[in-house]
Amino acid sequence: MLKVEDIQGIAEYCRVLGHSAREASRVFQRSRNTVAKVLKEGVEGFRHREVYRRRSRVLFPVHQRYIDDVLEGRKGGLQVGKQKHNALTITNHLRSELDYAGSVSQVRRYISRRRSELGICRGEVSLDRVREPQGLCEADWTEVKVYLGSTLTSVWLFVMRFRFSGALFVRAYRAMDTESLLDGLQRGFEHFGGVPTVQLDNQKAAVIKLLKGRARLETKAFVAFRSHYCARVQYTMRSSPDENGSVEATMGPAARWLVPVPFFARLSDLNVYLLGCSTRYLSHQIRDRSGLVGENFDLEKNLLLPLPARRYDTGRELRVMVDDQSRFRYRDVWYSVPLSYRRREVTAVGYANEVHARADGRLIARHDRGFERGGKVLDPLHYLPALRRKPHQLDHAQAFHNWQLPLIYEQFRQELERRHNGKGLSLYVEVLGLLQDYRQTELTAALRRATTHRCFSPDAVRFYLRSGERTGDAPELEMHGRWNVPDVRLPPVDLNRYESLVM
Repeated sequence: MLKVEDIQGIAEYCRVLGHSAREASRVFQRSRNTVAKVLKEGVEGFRHREVYRRRSRVLFPVHQRYIDDVLEGRKGGLQVGKQKHNALTITNHLRSELDYAGSVSQVRRYISRRRSELGICRGEVSLDRVREPQGLCEADWTEVKVYLGSTLTSVWLFVMRFRFSGALFVRAYRAMDTESLLDGLQRGFEHFGGVPTVQLDNQKAAVIKLLKGRARLETKAFVAFRSHYCARVQYTMRSSPDENGSVEATMGPAARWLVPVPFFARLSDLNVYLLGCSTRYLSHQIRDRSGLVGENFDLEKNLLLPLPARRYDTGRELRVMVDDQSRFRYRDVWYSVPLSYRRREVTAVGYANEVHARADGRLIARHDRGFERGGKVLDPLHYLPALRRKPHQLDHAQAFHNWQLPLIYEQFRQELERRHNGKGLSLYVEVLGLLQDYRQTELTAALRRATTHRCFSPDAVRFYLRSGERTGDAPELEMHGRWNVPDVRLPPVDLNRYESLVM
């Protein structure tokens, strides 16, 4: 590369000292064309010009026109919100429609250049924030997929992250509604040991209407929750997701805790795993910050408000009517109650993962919450009284269709039907009716004892249930050392002696 000093030396060597260009070429080890250019144009001939852009050998004009059409919205279909084309999606379309054989990087470089030339806005500039302990926690949702049992299920991860320290809390829910939001915030407060200032986006679970500036009209349930914890809540501006940038940047790493797609038996098992991941993250070192996450959180924890003495009930109460089939509806899902409450008004209390029914000041039903629109969550125990008049409904009614009972119940039924001809099913229904007074584990143990002794009747099952009660209630009488009763112990009988008498 020719430097300014070299240009000056060649010019002085020829013009001041009077040497020829051939001699200057030999002395300065430069070509004669370079020396001639120095003598003709001087420094101006060697100024930096625009970098020559090599033409792509595979991104032909037809490909470039297609990319321009996508960038300007003439092709590529509807683009809404975050669902926009990028270099990868455009490359896939080029390969499928126009037989493009190049790489994604060439398309990415062309898009970067053409955006500037076409004047397409790339969004507003986001500035880095001041990093000091503020006790500010950002919260948001992201959707992932996991296997619950053997079914691929969509779940929502509720993520809370402190802006300064980076401390995390992640919990999974089946729905992104008011019950889940309040439960997630409550469990997050308990996990962090205090109440921080919370920053949310404008989600419907908390906000009814956006007012001027950052003012919001909040839901009654969220106002009551916030008042109980004295929590300070602030909201992001409309169309400004970068204000929640810390938690938005955490969505990807939190989702990658579940890669590859894992298997869990229940949602509670998934939440135990996520809680362990959140705890281990305290020993993480964020790249551009000093100290571990846990060390920085210890500084930020002093800014949190203390938790109230009483835990808030995050349930959502509704007055509902029970129909003729002893069901009520909560969030488009049907739930059962005992038959004695048909055509009555009860109080439904919905939580993030459960639904309760109350009447006359007491709990009458408790179900795992369903999330399939129009689905039915029915407890077979609620419909057992109906089987006394219609025992054949046991095999046909939807309430008993997926009733999972131990194998001993089916064996006991088969024996009853074999021994009692047409009355076996009615007797089996009478046995199942004992579940209204005893726990399933107790009835299962009584059935096993009755089967062992070959006593197949409801009366025998009742006998073993009551004998189990007496055995459990009666204390063992300790005789050793009391009332001067001698401690007599007999050796076990040798049965072989009786065998010898027979012989």
